[in-house]
Amino acid sequence: MRAETKTCAAITMVAGLMLVTLAPREAGASDDALAIGQEIYEEFCAACHGYDGVKQIPEAPNFARCERLEKDDETLLVIIAKGKGDLMPPWAEELTGQQMRQVLAYIRTFPAKAGRRDPACKPAGKGKGTERSKDAKR
Repeated sequence: MRAETKTCAAITMVAGLMLVTLAPREAGASDDALAIGQEIYEEFCAACHGYDGVKQIPEAPNFARCERLEKDDETLLVIIAKGKGDLMPPWAEELTGQQMRQVLAYIRTFPAKAGRRDPACKPAGKGKGTERSKDAKR
């Protein structure tokens, strides 16, 4: 049984490494940018939007289900910078333009992590990826 246990552990480790290596990520976003985006997201966004993108309050979009992510990056960066309605505060005073882009790149990983392969989750046209937004620059 000892050899079987070692084999099982090795298979589990290899499978885990494959998942980490093959995990979906936004094109153009480096691992470092996504890690920074995750840290910022968890500090500033997760209380309402959930650590896994599943909303915690009724008014927030469910990022894991691709809600709002059909919009291009430029539009979403303006929302992050200026806020939305009475519930989402503006983050332009707290975060730099680069930090907002890193957060957005991280947010865009939620649908794939949740197993969604909806093409609407990938915005078409200007603003895709980690391009800079004129309104969100700092």
